[in-house]
Amino acid sequence: MGALALTLALAGQIVLMRIALRRAERRAARLVAVWRPLLAIAASEDALPPLPPLARRDELAFLRLWVHLQASLRGSAREGLNRVAQELGAEQMALRFLARGNRPTVLVACLVLGYLRAASAWPRLLEMARGRNTLGSLVAAWAMVKIDPARATRALVYLAIGRPDWPLAKVVAILQEAGQDATHVFTEQLQNQQEDALLRCLRIADGLRVQLPASVHAPLLAHPRSDVVSAALRLPAAPPLLPRIRALARHPDWHVRVQAAKALGQVGQEADLNLLLTLLMDSQWWVRYRAAQALCRLPFLDPQRLRALAAGSGDRYASDMIEHVLAEGGLA
Repeated sequence: MGALALTLALAGQIVLMRIALRRAERRAARLVAVWRPLLAIAASEDALPPLPPLARRDELAFLRLWVHLQASLRGSAREGLNRVAQELGAEQMALRFLARGNRPTVLVACLVLGYLRAASAWPRLLEMARGRNTLGSLVAAWAMVKIDPARATRALVYLAIGRPDWPLAKVVAILQEAGQDATHVFTEQLQNQQEDALLRCLRIADGLRVQLPASVHAPLLAHPRSDVVSAALRLPAAPPLLPRIRALARHPDWHVRVQAAKALGQVGQEADLNLLLTLLMDSQWWVRYRAAQALCRLPFLDPQRLRALAAGSGDRYASDMIEHVLAEGGLA
């Protein structure tokens, strides 16, 4: 009898939960039907339409709809949505959810505060970015960059270097919002990093295409670790670094030679033809491939001259690689 009673109670609880879920879904659908047209008008026009009152129990559903539309729009349309949010007090709603909500609700609150550029949320967002939860810390980091790109970049680059749980692709996507602010931060960080963190810092800088001053870049190209040198070669190079890049094209580690060949395609001169032709006959396929790409990028070489240079090298693999790269570029 006890087991039967527990089974019936559990079944009743499931039924009640399903009824509550259906009611919540119907209420959310009604909210969307009312607010989506109003938000669309606000996004496309300067004047706000008359806004109905928003019940407290509908606040989270409204914020989810608002975030969804923010992610779908660009430019001035987002400002129209922000005006609606300010009219309804969305910043205060989001701060309340940020302080007391469950995990999904807190993530929505972070997104709202980021789109609204709410500086009042900065202390709590910074605390979340330092927290152990990977997803929550990344969303908080994104919101911080939205609020204050320069200030956020300085804090987040330091955090990202020491957090292997933050995927590099996500870190790069977040910090791209910061634009030029990242260059100054990486210039400082790469001069002060310990060897263990240096490689991750360089990989993030590469994803952001940070161009370092030659005075900072050159010591990295002379680093004793070949993986650090290879990562440093991936960064955009300035012409003063050309002598060092030429020397690295003869490095014993073929990973370094690959990146040196690629860099020569960016800053190389006509005097580097013989060096690139030597790399075109390298024992490693990837070195030959990058050397062929570099030769094809040089503005003073046309396909006919490239074929003649490869044929004159006496290495049939060099000619094959040139033909392969020309075909990739539609120049065959």
